[in-house]
Amino acid sequence: MGKRQQLGTILWALTCGVVACGKANNAAVTNDIRGSGGSAGSTDGSAGSTGGSAGSTGGSTGSTGGSAGSSGVAGASQCVPGTGGPGGFGGDAGCESAPIDTDTDPTNCGQLGHVCDPVALASDQGLPGAVATDATHVYWLNSGSNTFTGCTFSPTLPDVCSGNTVGTHDGAVMKVPLGGGTPIALAGGMGSLRAIAADATNVYFVEYNQWFTSPGVTDEAWNVMKVPLGGGTPTILAERQAAPTAIVIRGANAYWVNYAGSSGELMTVPTDGGTPRVLAEKQHELQTIAADSTNIYWADTPYGGGGGLMTMPLAGGTPTLLTAARGILSIVADGTNVYWIDYPTSNDSVVKVAPRCGGTPTTLATGMNLDSLALNDIGVFWFQGPEWDPYSVMKKPFGCGAPTKVASGTLPSSEARSVGLAARGSNVYWTNYGPRSTFTKSTPVGSIAHANGVVMRLGSCTNGRCE
Repeated sequence: MGKRQQLGTILWALTCGVVACGKANNAAVTNDIRGSGGSAGSTDGSAGSTGGSAGSTGGSTGSTGGSAGSSGVAGASQCVPGTGGPGGFGGDAGCESAPIDTDTDPTNCGQLGHVCDPVALASDQGLPGAVATDATHVYWLNSGSNTFTGCTFSPTLPDVCSGNTVGTHDGAVMKVPLGGGTPIALAGGMGSLRAIAADATNVYFVEYNQWFTSPGVTDEAWNVMKVPLGGGTPTILAERQAAPTAIVIRGANAYWVNYAGSSGELMTVPTDGGTPRVLAEKQHELQTIAADSTNIYWADTPYGGGGGLMTMPLAGGTPTLLTAARGILSIVADGTNVYWIDYPTSNDSVVKVAPRCGGTPTTLATGMNLDSLALNDIGVFWFQGPEWDPYSVMKKPFGCGAPTKVASGTLPSSEARSVGLAARGSNVYWTNYGPRSTFTKSTPVGSIAHANGVVMRLGSCTNGRCE
């Protein structure tokens, strides 16, 4: 290049400025959720180059960040550069999967997705229903055969009974070690049993009895009771309650809900005995209760809507609506979150979770006829299945992961229906009624004894092998 040409170049640079001529980058300012901006337009005034790269990745298992930033704006001239496009937004923080121990997890034993086959802890049980666990045992209620004694049936007249009882007294409170063994009756010769809870001293349950005071006229009683873990004579904690449906123990108190239509009650009594106390009244269709270390949770669900998931301190206070819901059937709580099953319509059901102090609920699963939630160290469990047909035991792991079936409720026969669910550690426990029967006035007396129910759990996983 000649000296004259070099001088022209120097003068051009001084006039326009080297940075101003196609080298500037006026990219948008970025933050921790945006990608970097695009580069400036080129020196000849064409469109600027593509914008910033995708936003940063979300959580440790989150999805990839957002899309790249948009293209830069065209430069007006060689001396007026184009503007870089704004950076793309970062991706949403993804959920983080809980650790999976394939050495001990019976739903991922030895490898992900390998579920240990169910095993029977107790067979030949009479209508096993509600189930609970502690660190050493599984407890359940043989809810009674519901057979009738001394009655003569007529298609057009009220039932006339020569005796003074309806229903044989064969309900029993049972236990068996978590690992299996010989079932032991803690209390027997009882009426129809429902609802169960356990603490370090006792098993708590509800007994129902009905009897005839005269032909065609009956009386009945629902009692909240307890029996020592080692067995013995049951003690009444609260008598003649209004159809209790669920019970939970926290500290030195028992809490339960009385169904009672639109006059439902949330109740409590000391586990050592005392006067039952009403914590909330005029509740609707009460069917379930849960508690953590500070609060009680129940469902006030008026027919036709308008209620929802309720909460209150254990000591009592003003009931607070945690979230609206149409028809809640089961609630569990872990001190951080509350989980529940809701029926937003008569044909659909969902498993939801929300922070214990309130917040937007998250849907974990949807399906037909979901029921009986339980929590353990590895996830959330529930029943799912067509009405009155065999149920499946479902699991949703904490964090990421879709619901999966871990067991079928078909044992011991294809007509078995699972009716009770509990979870502890990494395992889950449930009961099967056994084959169902239909009772009508023409059914012979004593024909529906149901003595082939089963108490189940998943097989244990030890060192990555199912046992």
